Amino acid sequence: MRYEDLMKVRSCPFCPKRLNDPDCHQVIYQANKAALMVNRAPYVKDHLMVVPLRHVTSVESLTQAESQGTRKLVMRAVSLLKKRGHKAYSILVRQGKDSGKSVQHVHVHVIPDVVVTDKEHASAERPVMTERKLNGLVRIYQKLLDI
Repeated sequence: MRYEDLMKVRSCPFCPKRLNDPDCHQVIYQANKAALMVNRAPYVKDHLMVVPLRHVTSVESLTQAESQGTRKLVMRAVSLLKKRGHKAYSILVRQGKDSGKSVQHVHVHVIPDVVVTDKEHASAERPVMTERKLNGLVRIYQKLLDI
């Protein structure tokens, strides 16, 4: 099956109804308001994911309990990857229309032995901010936080 065909399924592939289906063999562990699973369309071997059990489309909509449960399972995923011999991993959450997110249910990718970047920023030629520009940006974010 191709990824495009998998995405034609009408129901959310990460919702409890689907995850609890006897034909769904991708769940490794389920607890704390989240599930740890094998990615069915992996970027690389041993690509894992963590999803909250409640259908939620944005990270900022997660409850505190869902956030904590998701974080705990991300750490469990990291532990599993290390036990499988992986020495490096990337944690990726896509959010927003232009992020490349294909399933509108929050999910955290835990991807071993790969650098996650985009084509525009993959080279070593990335510009470095001046101290003045960096300090200005820090002040903007601090104002947004009311610090």
